[in-house]
Order: sequence, then structure tokens, then C-alpha cells
Amino acid sequence: MKNQYNKTITACFVGYIVQAVVNNFTPLLFLFFQKSYHIPLSQITLLVTFNFGIQLLVDFLSVGFIDKIGYRASMVLAGIIFPVLLLMGIILCSKMKREFS
Repeated sequence: MKNQYNKTITACFVGYIVQAVVNNFTPLLFLFFQKSYHIPLSQITLLVTFNFGIQLLVDFLSVGFIDKIGYRASMVLAGIIFPVLLLMGIILCSKMKREFS
């Protein structure tokens, strides 16, 4: 019997790669954030620590949730929620930049 889940498995691996890029790219921009938003390095590292803690918490909590709703539904839900959160983050950063300028 052939494996019928090749596309799903590929999508999961791509999701892991994207998540790794997002979480590892931000620390490369520390100096840019420090100069642009005038945020001390200690606060930037606190944000990264907070991000890591939230990521671990969501990973642990999502196991049961994804088992209930299914993998496909969770991927569709993530595809809807992520762009909304991205736009909210862009708006928040632009407002913060105007405040600190």
C-alpha cells in the first residue's frame, strides 16, 4: 500500500523549516532593532526568552488540540491565523516606531 500522506508530511517539514527560520532570524536583527526602535539589548533578549517560553507552551498544549481537530484543520487554521497576526505585528511595530521617533 502506497503512503497517501506524502504532501502532508512535506507540508509539516516545510512548516518546521519556516518556524526555524522565523525564530532564528530575529536574533540576527538585534542591532537593527536596537538602533531603529531604541530598545536596549537586555529588553530584546527578554523578548526572545519570552518568545521561546511561549513557543514551548504552545507546542505542549497543541498536541491534544491537534489530535481533536485533526492535522488538516489545524494547518488551515494556522494559514488563516498567521497572516492576521503578521498584519497585527506590522501595525504594532509601525505605531511603536512613530511613538519612539
